[in-house]
Order: sequence, then structure tokens, then C-alpha cells
Amino acid sequence: MMYDMSNLKKVPLHILCGIAEVESTWNTKAVSSAGCLGLIQVTPIYARAHLREKGITYKQDIWFDPSINIMCGVSMLADYHEEWEDQDSGWRVKYWETQTGMWRYRDWE
Repeated sequence: MMYDMSNLKKVPLHILCGIAEVESTWNTKAVSSAGCLGLIQVTPIYARAHLREKGITYKQDIWFDPSINIMCGVSMLADYHEEWEDQDSGWRVKYWETQTGMWRYRDWE
């Protein structure tokens, strides 16, 4: 699933694996103190739009399904990357934005 989403959304696989390793230690049931959930540590309030886009019904524990978590996390990263339109700006910035909120990154500019 991670490999397929990486190719589909053009998010480097090593970035996704790094996120899963660092943020959840590959634990599909991980919960952060900030409220991020699952393997990729998605923030539910931001990821719900990706569920609606795919026609997936929201359920309380949906974020712990690895396929849903990966799909939403990769889609969010790809959207942020596309929004900035500068493919050379680096994926670290994109990941940081997803964890802190884009408005916070722009405050630091």
C-alpha cells in the first residue's frame, strides 16, 4: 500500500518510511500527545477531507486502518507539495507543515 501510494501521488517512498519510523515506530495504533493518529500520524481534522474525497465514511477508529492512514497521509503531503509548486523546496518542509499546520510555517517565513 505504501509503495503504491508513493508512486500514485509521487511522494518519495523513503519519506513515507521515515515518517512511519520516526512518528509511530511503525505502530498502526500510535496516538501522539498532539492528537495525531496511526502509522503516518495524520491529524483527523485535516484528513477528513481526503476521506470525503474518496467516498469513505468516517468512523472513530478509521485512522488506525493502515491503508486509510497511509492514503490520507500521502494525499495530504502530495497536496501540500503541489500547493507550493516548487518541487525543489524539499519534502522536509512539506512534512513539517502537515504536523504544525501550514499557517505556522508561513508565520516563520
